[in-house]
Amino acid sequence: MEAAGADTPRTSAPTIPLPLPACYTTGRETSAMAVEPDSVPDFDDLPPVEGMPQGCTWGVFDRDGKKDLVGTLNFLTPAVVRAAAAEIKDGVSISLK
Repeated sequence: MEAAGADTPRTSAPTIPLPLPACYTTGRETSAMAVEPDSVPDFDDLPPVEGMPQGCTWGVFDRDGKKDLVGTLNFLTPAVVRAAAAEIKDGVSISLK
């Protein structure tokens, strides 16, 4: 005997509550870790990280003794997002696959 509704296709993904990362914001807040691209060292100037190959960027975005969790997403400041939004002409989404 089949379970009730077994022949009904699922139309949406099941909803499973996932924990939010510590760096989560609503998008309306400025990240406390936001940095300017000019403040990041050049590749040749990256400090060595013990046990990692040269050029590893672990710790580059750490600030005030706090570990960074989002890396280069720190470059997405409200000003950058506003400038990107100003470039929208048609509002069409495309796949980058």
